[in-house]
Amino acid sequence: MSGIRVENLFKSWGDNVAVNNISFEVEQASLTVLLGPSGCGKSTTLRLIAGLEQASGGRVIIGDKDVTDMPSANRNISMVFQSYALFPHLTIEENILFGLKVRKTGKAECARRLKKTAELLGLTDLLARRPSEISGGQQQRVALGRAIIAEKPVCLMDEPLSNLDAKLRHEMRIELRSLQQKLGITMVYVTHDQAEAISMADQIVLINKGQIEQIATPETIYRHPETAFTARFIGTPPMNIIKLDNIAGKLVISGSEIEVAKAMDDKPVLFGVRPEEILVVDTDGFDATVISGEYLGADTLLDCKLGDNTVTVRASGLNVPASGSTVQIKWQPQAQHFFDANSGRRREDLGGGT
Repeated sequence: MSGIRVENLFKSWGDNVAVNNISFEVEQASLTVLLGPSGCGKSTTLRLIAGLEQASGGRVIIGDKDVTDMPSANRNISMVFQSYALFPHLTIEENILFGLKVRKTGKAECARRLKKTAELLGLTDLLARRPSEISGGQQQRVALGRAIIAEKPVCLMDEPLSNLDAKLRHEMRIELRSLQQKLGITMVYVTHDQAEAISMADQIVLINKGQIEQIATPETIYRHPETAFTARFIGTPPMNIIKLDNIAGKLVISGSEIEVAKAMDDKPVLFGVRPEEILVVDTDGFDATVISGEYLGADTLLDCKLGDNTVTVRASGLNVPASGSTVQIKWQPQAQHFFDANSGRRREDLGGGT
């Protein structure tokens, strides 16, 4: 068993709380992404799982063993850091084998694992080179190889692709996911890039200010956000979050007469709709004033004034209308999301969502 269970994990430095009583599980041979903005506590959570930081409270269980107070070396894990941390004076072969040699693994076993790992990562022809003589993507493969060759059941990754350009990041995402599935590794992966999270994860743990906003599959977290923060963080461009007014029991978009739901109580409500769910139509829509437009080839992004709110519309193949012109927009009822304006939590009683 190599699943991970985090129970009420807490970490603080004095009055500064980095991780605030969070709990989640990672199934064996699955990939869980810890996602969130910079400073939210995701890397600290990973370091607590790795044993690189001492928890102020809570437990970390790997397999069936409580490892909370164990040193990192005894946790049966491997780790890939944001910086490749390669030794510049060593060859690629020596970098990959470094950990095994420290643990005094036999020469025959080292050779067997090196051959397997190098073939898996396409590094066989580069083993005699030094890190300065290979590309950034190849250096990332070397760092990954150093983790894989250890043959640990759990691999932790702290923003491993952040130093690569966009094309390489895309390629490495595909390679990493394929490797994780092929080797059956239990992987916990930290990133602030929601595209990485959505494209790679079996499960996303979205963290904000040291607390968990939502734990779900990529599809669920996109289609059914539990909080306004989740709704805004997941999706490109982010979901439109719009203020509603309660007028005679009707929830209307502020500054307009557009009714989106019946009020169930007097609590303030926020309304959400994703830019890609908004259609530009010829008739039977709501009048919106174009503020600006951005042509992206296949898509066009429009910022429009709707009542007192600015909404973003993602239209397919649309020429950019002139600023100040009027367009008609509409969306389906199932594209609507509602959130409590005070707590940010989802309001299921108002309908909408898929």
